[in-house]
Amino acid sequence: MRTNLDRFKTDTTLEEQGAPVEIMEGVTFYVRSEQAPKVRAWMMARFKKNRSLFAGGGSLSLAQLDKIDIDKAAEVLTTGWEGYTTEDGTPIPFDVETARAVFAEVPRVRQLVVTASQEAENYRAAEVAALAKNSSTPSPRSSGTGDVAA
Repeated sequence: MRTNLDRFKTDTTLEEQGAPVEIMEGVTFYVRSEQAPKVRAWMMARFKKNRSLFAGGGSLSLAQLDKIDIDKAAEVLTTGWEGYTTEDGTPIPFDVETARAVFAEVPRVRQLVVTASQEAENYRAAEVAALAKNSSTPSPRSSGTGDVAA
């Protein structure tokens, strides 16, 4: 049965593989959804790693929280990118370590990725198809993780 809430359904394959998110003109990051199983598993593992700290009434420092955010954005949220280049236009290939450096050096880019991972409209097939139709033909994405389907 179709309902008026069907418009909130998302493409789970797109959520897991990463949706194209243009973070600035000509630069697209592929971002996995916060709801993707791989992201949720990563978050649970990180929580378990820090469980003893929380059980004792402790908390994480801002630096520790930033490191977790950087690691999450680099290791599981970002699955690739296009259009990220050096000043002379040389493409910078995606890999986790490069992504980690980008997110540490440019916190606003990390914030854009984290926010995009939480926005359901990025993972609705109809919206993504409309975006692709209105933009240039995407090129294959570069990934050092080997887990991204083009």
